[in-house]
Amino acid sequence: MMALSATRFAITGVYELTASAGWRTTAGVAGLVLAVVAYYAALAFELEDAHGRALLPVARLGRSRTALRGDLRDQTKGLAREAGVREQL
Repeated sequence: MMALSATRFAITGVYELTASAGWRTTAGVAGLVLAVVAYYAALAFELEDAHGRALLPVARLGRSRTALRGDLRDQTKGLAREAGVREQL
């Protein structure tokens, strides 16, 4: 999502600098693609939250996949080293 947003804004920036009709069309198409991808991501995350399991693939990798599929020990691993966690109260 972030890469697609950055690409769309870069294309829009090129259009603003050149005022070319081709870049305007490309920026519009990129904006529509971004809207569709954002809608899909929002729908996938809401369905996952409502049903407790992934119904649509969202390509989670690394720590985000472990946070959802692992047990409590996996989810809290490294928590003591996070910012704001005190050693003693």
